[in-house]
Amino acid sequence: MSATLKSRLLALAVAAGVLCVGSVSAQESVWQTLAGFFGMSQSPSQLRSGSSEPVAGEIWLVPAAGGARTRLTAEGGFSSPVFLPDGKALLALRDDVLVRIEITGGTVTELARVPGVTRLVGVARERPDDLAVLAVGDGRPRIEIFERSSGRRRAVRHDPQSGRDRLMLAYAEGDEREYGSVRVFIDERSTSFRQWTDVFIQTAGRPPVDLTNGNGIGSRQPALSHDGALVAYVNVGRAR
Repeated sequence: MSATLKSRLLALAVAAGVLCVGSVSAQESVWQTLAGFFGMSQSPSQLRSGSSEPVAGEIWLVPAAGGARTRLTAEGGFSSPVFLPDGKALLALRDDVLVRIEITGGTVTELARVPGVTRLVGVARERPDDLAVLAVGDGRPRIEIFERSSGRRRAVRHDPQSGRDRLMLAYAEGDEREYGSVRVFIDERSTSFRQWTDVFIQTAGRPPVDLTNGNGIGSRQPALSHDGALVAYVNVGRAR
């Protein structure tokens, strides 16, 4: 192939977008993409899949060090809280609407409709405008990146045959998140006549600490604030 022909093909490739950054990032695995999002584990052997049961309730806050729990919302129907980096608010879902909830006062602001989104996964560490979400497209779960400033959504390519990619999708759907040496997760608790889930936090291999002590009231989908001070979770009400 002549140098002139190579140059022309290269120019056509660039013009077609074959060599653009977006095209390259589309080739990254789900694992590689989500590694840059707050709360996503770097250690595949430590990931555990979670329940796919629908979640809806009130958003509550509790200090990561333990202590009094605070109810943030009062209208119900919320799920999937994730903190924004500035610590002033968090994002959550209410049905198919993405909302912002102020930490002080609990004011709820609707941001955008996000049809098909079932779970908020996390905010990008280096690009806080990017929000990773779990969505259903063509009947199958997939990771998408939602750009909050523009409302644009782009799917992240994943390999159905890749064990790591399948595990990451299950992890994104589940109730466990890792933040460096800190892990928040849920675990089942029970009495002789009732069963529910509490939120736990574990730091640097120390024994887990029960943050919610629900005594029959279930808690799901915990998330840690970026400064490590607060844990948000969904109070799903009394177990039946």
